[in-house]
Amino acid sequence: MPPLQPTDRTGAREPGRRGPRRERAVLALLLAALAWVGYGLAVETLGLRQALAARAAGADPARGVIASWQPGDPGPRRLERFLDVLEYYLPDGARVAVVAPGKPAGEEHFTALWAAYFLPRQRIPPRAGALGPEGTDPPVDYVISWELPVDDPRLVEVLRHPDGGLYRVER
Repeated sequence: MPPLQPTDRTGAREPGRRGPRRERAVLALLLAALAWVGYGLAVETLGLRQALAARAAGADPARGVIASWQPGDPGPRRLERFLDVLEYYLPDGARVAVVAPGKPAGEEHFTALWAAYFLPRQRIPPRAGALGPEGTDPPVDYVISWELPVDDPRLVEVLRHPDGGLYRVER
């Protein structure tokens, strides 16, 4: 039988020396923290790579693709500031179409969804092209144009803004 050796609370054989369990726990925590930092760095690097690719393709990475916007991103903040200005001119319960000239229908759809989020007192149809074909009665009272102006004889410009415009539909 081996001679008894004094131990401390951690199970170490010598007083003042840490035990192997504690060392493993500290090492595991350090490795977990290192993995977390590495993951964050990889995510940021991939995001930077995507932004550089978008810029090379002629897109503005700050605006991004509307379908991939997240709350707090520059694109939604810019849209929110724009809609805050327009909200003053829109009566409560107004039927408002949101159009994004020059963008695909999917982008226009997501722009309308963001507008509905930022303008809860208005009725905004989530479909693109809510004005309807010429010669029919449009189902909306106002049109918000995002980024580019709209040229339609049925529309009267209410407000022009660097980020778009607000139009009233003439019947």
